[in-house]
Amino acid sequence: MKRVKTLVGVMFCLCLPFLVTGQNAQQTNAERASQLSTAVERTIKDKEKNWSLLRSYSVGSASSQRWKSGGRELEVRIFVCRSPEEASKRLARDGVFSIALSQKLEGLGDEAGFISSRYFSWVGVRKGTLVAEVQGPGQELDLTKRFAQHALAQLERD
Repeated sequence: MKRVKTLVGVMFCLCLPFLVTGQNAQQTNAERASQLSTAVERTIKDKEKNWSLLRSYSVGSASSQRWKSGGRELEVRIFVCRSPEEASKRLARDGVFSIALSQKLEGLGDEAGFISSRYFSWVGVRKGTLVAEVQGPGQELDLTKRFAQHALAQLERD
């Protein structure tokens, strides 16, 4: 019985650094998402005077902001991923829920795509391990792209 306790203790000590490192990475990504969200919020408030922030929140390594101007609303989401590959998969998974409508968007970040329909517009941009997604009103792709560019400006500064 003493050998089992000793073995469990040794295994715990060997695994502890990996557990702590994983928690620190999650905490760091959560802090980074919150900081990026604050920077994006400042940029949008500065550049989009007619838009007001309805709500903003962060959960883990993701943040979300809901904006409104008149009868139009849009949402900006920021994700901090562990690797560029994970970020690319997230962008593909979130943006390509309708592959027939999804199109590549050149000239934004490392990778970008958009969907434009009668009911909504969506732009997703990846820069390294960071992803920004903006979902806006239907048939207003230019507006959605503009907000994505505001978010991208902060992702590129990070």
